Amino acid sequence: MSIMKSKPFFAYRSFWPELETMKRMSEAGVKTICFYASNTLNSLGEPYCKYPPMWNWYGEYDFEPLDRQIADSQSVCPDVKFICMVDLNSPEWLIKNRICYDSFSELGRVICNPEWREFMNEYLHAFLEYSEKKHGDVIEAYAIASGQTCEWMDFSLGTESPAKTAAFQAWCRERGIPVPDDIPPPSIRNRVTHDAMLRDPQQDRLALQYWKFCSEAVADTLAYFVGEARTIVPAAKPIGAFYGYAVELNGDRFLSLSHLAYEKALDIPGLDFLISPGTYRDRAMGGGSGFMVPYG
Repeated sequence: MSIMKSKPFFAYRSFWPELETMKRMSEAGVKTICFYASNTLNSLGEPYCKYPPMWNWYGEYDFEPLDRQIADSQSVCPDVKFICMVDLNSPEWLIKNRICYDSFSELGRVICNPEWREFMNEYLHAFLEYSEKKHGDVIEAYAIASGQTCEWMDFSLGTESPAKTAAFQAWCRERGIPVPDDIPPPSIRNRVTHDAMLRDPQQDRLALQYWKFCSEAVADTLAYFVGEARTIVPAAKPIGAFYGYAVELNGDRFLSLSHLAYEKALDIPGLDFLISPGTYRDRAMGGGSGFMVPYG
């Protein structure tokens, strides 16, 4: 993890109840577990973790799976501490019943929707109030998670939605720049004028403005939820997020995943650390893996 204001963590992470491995890690001295209390389907359309979802309908929460997930880990490592990933992706029933866009694969299309933000905020408060009251003594930190693979990545390739179009127009208006009727279409937002590498500040001005807006919208959304979490989570308990990866994201993904508002993200009050998976370039057995976020 890239530490901003908190102590370093070294944790074992699994979204499944791999109790024998947890026991071996504990015996080796790794007594912190990062787990995901999830309502989300993964890229294969399957539940992220083996425990049941906790958000079952509007205002209907059952946090017994959270209790069980923590108790199972404690059964093999009684003195375990936890980093808890908080799931702010839309559950499947909400996507089909009300929101229409899937935050897991279309984060950019939904984060500008005030209704989505309200639903996620209600769940965030319910979850944290429960987890802090019942498990606050063993949860050392939280990681606020949303977007593709729960890493605040937008896989919608800049696609519009009514709320996103309105938000982009408002963003332009606030900065005193020409307000377009729509977001730039793919032919404009994906065009690279110079040698398939560089955009021209004049010819590609609208695309540059739009992609900047996309990244800032993600960072602003993260800031909003961190601020809400801080009303419940004590100031001494770190809050982090998966974000960044400029070292490894490349090609079209570098821009379209909307992970480039570093200044905004690193200045979020109450956000204490960034976290990433291990590098994709060295995951074979015997490899050293690595870290996808810059250390400084």
